[in-house]
Amino acid sequence: YVGQARDLADRARRRADQAQVRADQVQEAADQAQERAERAEEAASMADAAADMAAEAADLTEGWADAEEQARAHGVAAQARAAAREAQRRLDRAQQEADRAQEAAEQASEAADHAEELACQAEDFASEAGNGEEDAGGWPPRRGRRLHSRRAPSGGPWGGPGPERPGPPEPTGP
Repeated sequence: YVGQARDLADRARRRADQAQVRADQVQEAADQAQERAERAEEAASMADAAADMAAEAADLTEGWADAEEQARAHGVAAQARAAAREAQRRLDRAQQEADRAQEAAEQASEAADHAEELACQAEDFASEAGNGEEDAGGWPPRRGRRLHSRRAPSGGPWGGPGPERPGPPEPTGP
């Protein structure tokens, strides 16, 4: 019974560790998605500014350029505006992806926290089962982790810090 409880606790601990690794990986992916969204936002802003400048340049040609040059300038402005709209669509998609990734990271973190709680409960149960069996005259529990120090509460090498040790010698000189 105690062995089964310890095995269960060991499995729970491994699962908790795996869940934490997974949560860390998902958070890293969310961070990368956020960085992509930030780059997309910068690109959209630059594309929008370029479209505004192209439109302004096209408007300025009206007073001095011939019809062909004006049409060409307005065409460039329209292309710049279309590029700005596409950059905005990419930004929207990148932000949605970043939001989904962050939500997944939060869920993975919650799952890791839950797995950690279960592992702690399983370890506590195994410890209590081991203590109960030892009290009942069964075999003593095996020690996977040391929970208590072997030192006595006070005094000497097996009980506390012991006597104070001298520090380094005082420097001599002028």
